[in-house]
Amino acid sequence: MTAPAHDTDSSRAAAAGPGRWFAPGRPAATADVLLFCLPFAGGGAAVYRRWAGPLWAGIAVEPVLLPGRESRVGEPPQFTVEQVTTALAERADRPYAIYGHSMGARLGFEVARELRRRALPPPLALYVAASRPPDVPAAASDLVGADVRDRVAALGTDLDGALEHPELRELLLPALRSDFAWVDAYRYHPQRPLDVPLIGLAGQDDPGVHPEGMRGWARHTTASFRLHTVAGGHLFLRTAREETARLVAGELRALAGMDGAW
Repeated sequence: MTAPAHDTDSSRAAAAGPGRWFAPGRPAATADVLLFCLPFAGGGAAVYRRWAGPLWAGIAVEPVLLPGRESRVGEPPQFTVEQVTTALAERADRPYAIYGHSMGARLGFEVARELRRRALPPPLALYVAASRPPDVPAAASDLVGADVRDRVAALGTDLDGALEHPELRELLLPALRSDFAWVDAYRYHPQRPLDVPLIGLAGQDDPGVHPEGMRGWARHTTASFRLHTVAGGHLFLRTAREETARLVAGELRALAGMDGAW
């Protein structure tokens, strides 16, 4: 019997194995906590690699390498919640938290629900940054059908002008189209709230995700919800890197009971 062909891309991504979803090597043995970081649409792991230094002592920052970008640029860019969950579960050999920015916040939320379905240890916290609550249409969905460049501009960036260069544009467009398609196709399905602390981060000048609107994330946890407002627009993790890092690391150190205040 001939195998169905429609699942080729998913099969190829799954065949990559959990190890392909992270930088080579294992987290430092001295790290007490892992922080898995999920990107915004079209984004990669590079932005999170700047989260390093004394502030992160005892925390291993683990950016997730989604297919179709950076070291995985030769792979189909599609991914599923189940694939990302498996990759994180295989990597999580100690307490961990999840940070997701924009698209990554919704992906992180669904990963946390999938972890619960599998009866696996939950994260210490889920950071949801620059994202409307999952039961409210995503800001990017307001631009369904718009040109990719218009949708990128709505994020408050021009990707450092990369889309103006034909070679770079050809590398970036597949992942951008795939991510925007994931955002457009996302549908919230009611379930009981997570029993995980949710920590919101909102850009005070974000035109698409207003800080007050993010308070709706509180509906999705039976634990605590805290919201921080950060200077900048939608991609404040790039423009207000130090402030964002201090908030994220500080919250995680407190939740994990780690020594040292920052």
